[in-house]
Amino acid sequence: MAKLLAPSITSKVDPPKQLELLVPLLDAGVRQVTKESFYKNRKKDPEPQQCSDRRPIEFDNVPVTHIPRFLTPEQCDALRQEAKQYHFERPQVHIYGKSHIIPRAQVWFGEEGCDYRYSGLLISPTPLPKYAKRLRDKIIRELGGQYNSLLVNRYRDGREHMGWHSDDEPELAPEADIVSVTIGAKRDFVVRNKVSQAKYIFPLEEGDLLIMHAPMQKMWQHALPKRLKVDDERLNYTFRHLIPYYHEASFTKEYKR
Repeated sequence: MAKLLAPSITSKVDPPKQLELLVPLLDAGVRQVTKESFYKNRKKDPEPQQCSDRRPIEFDNVPVTHIPRFLTPEQCDALRQEAKQYHFERPQVHIYGKSHIIPRAQVWFGEEGCDYRYSGLLISPTPLPKYAKRLRDKIIRELGGQYNSLLVNRYRDGREHMGWHSDDEPELAPEADIVSVTIGAKRDFVVRNKVSQAKYIFPLEEGDLLIMHAPMQKMWQHALPKRLKVDDERLNYTFRHLIPYYHEASFTKEYKR
């Protein structure tokens, strides 16, 4: 099996920009979990491993990068205030022949042609709002990548959650990263390997950024489990790169058969 290695968060940035990014990273410290330490720790402790001590982290065996405090408190407040104007919905999804209202609220933003199919629903985007667009531009400017769409999930408290899944829809651009940013309450983001079932827990706080690198969706699942002691709201901004007009092309191809 190929070794999964999370790329350096500066690997997509021009050399002058790399120097700017390295300064805060060196100040905060970077901890890597090696293959040897992973297996050593797993034998000692079969429980899910905590993956954050408030320092930027990359893993040899999990294709994830976690950057605490990517946003300032002022930037978080701007997004929180803007989100009060978002038109959140709680759609019904069909799972194993049954209809369920999702246990959270969501809204889909994106560029023209970025329709997204989710659990049987085809969602058309609305344009990115002002501060959400600024966040997208900041991510591209500082970390690289391309992102033309955004899913915002709102969890009113710890009872609202997201089950195990992979973001592997066909309209997602192949080999593209997925970037998420937390606004609001601290929640545990959990990942598990599809083969070994090894689990990692990322406690994500306000302003934290997490990158799921391209191999993630093939080999891993992720979830946001219930946390009944959490009373505050959490917003999660998840940026993706979709193949524009994918569903129109699929419909045309199917119609011609």
